[in-house]
Amino acid sequence: MSERVISRPSRRRFLAGSATAAVTAVTGCSTVLDWIGDQALEAVNVLNGTDGPVSGRLEIVGADGTVVLDERFDLVSSDSAGEEERGNMAFYENVWPTADDYEATIELDETEIDGHTSATERVSITTPDEEMLLVALEADDLTGPIAFRTGEKFSELLEE
Repeated sequence: MSERVISRPSRRRFLAGSATAAVTAVTGCSTVLDWIGDQALEAVNVLNGTDGPVSGRLEIVGADGTVVLDERFDLVSSDSAGEEERGNMAFYENVWPTADDYEATIELDETEIDGHTSATERVSITTPDEEMLLVALEADDLTGPIAFRTGEKFSELLEE
């Protein structure tokens, strides 16, 4: 498959790092979170909230078995996000071809998060042009070591 990771200018990386900080700093202020999300996020986003680098593979398959995303990622720690050019987030655009149920699987290389090296979740996308998926690795405000969240706005991704 062709590489879909989007190379963003430093402004985008700053906003992504800000989004990470915003998750813990301004919980409850959905207007700020949604503005940051609109500027920084794509259809599918992987966030490394761990204190170390993480690499692995993300695959998303439609209900009919069609693979809509199969990409590798290599992310720095959340602490290093502002210092490293790569950042602690991976962004993938134009993933959802139709409204459908999708199976998202993340497999980590050489990294274990609370005893987990992989996770799979079924996600339902009803408005492909608007909805996004966040795959958060050890995010403080989300339950579980690997959390999958969908929504049209960043604040929705943080709701339990």
